[in-house]
Amino acid sequence: MIVEDPRPYREEASPLLLVHGFLGEPADWDAVIADLTMHRRVLRANLLLHSAAQPDLQALSEALALAIERASVVPVSVVGYSLGGRVTMTLAASRPELLRRAIAISSTPGLEDGVERAARAGADEALAVALEQQGLSAFIERWYAQPLFASLRDHPDFGLVARRREAGDAAAWANILRNASPGSNPSLWDRLEGMSAGLSMAVGALDGKYLAIAHEVARRAPHVRVDVIEGAGHAAHLERPEAVAALVDSLLP
Repeated sequence: MIVEDPRPYREEASPLLLVHGFLGEPADWDAVIADLTMHRRVLRANLLLHSAAQPDLQALSEALALAIERASVVPVSVVGYSLGGRVTMTLAASRPELLRRAIAISSTPGLEDGVERAARAGADEALAVALEQQGLSAFIERWYAQPLFASLRDHPDFGLVARRREAGDAAAWANILRNASPGSNPSLWDRLEGMSAGLSMAVGALDGKYLAIAHEVARRAPHVRVDVIEGAGHAAHLERPEAVAALVDSLLP
């Protein structure tokens, strides 16, 4: 489930594990890794390599925990984007002893309201069915047309990102979409205080929705640090990889 970058590293530097988001892939972190100044051991997760019939957040985090233990990188610092951030927070809640630090980019602890959760579960089920029926190409066009991705669509690398997405596994992504939906998984809001692995949130300054979520996390759990990435929207690691790399370098020993 995780692969290691063949790059030299310093033994004393904290190892780093990067977890991509929905429709993403390990290559999404290429530019971030290239901009890291600290020579540390870097690993990347591939969520599509997890073969559980029901890949909910707990199952994904348990698979990640097993991969971390097998790679002998305990404690590891984990940086996860969006879906990867929710997997990272689930891991921080359930297996904090594995982590040195957990950084969730453009992510959320979930939905607390039952009505809202039910509505989100239904909406994501409908999206999963559309993905299965229409295929990745049509779904990707629809997905990235959301206002959430406006700044990513304006980025010069967006065409490359979209083309790479089309090579993914539609059935596997549909399965993850319905099972890892915020509407189908328990909220982690009431577990924030217990996440002792140096949890922090990072969010693009142009991402109003997730900026508000990050500040609400910090209000409820003052130990959680919030870093705002200027000039970036939801996909901050793709839009401002040098800023994300600088943040990682500054937070990790």
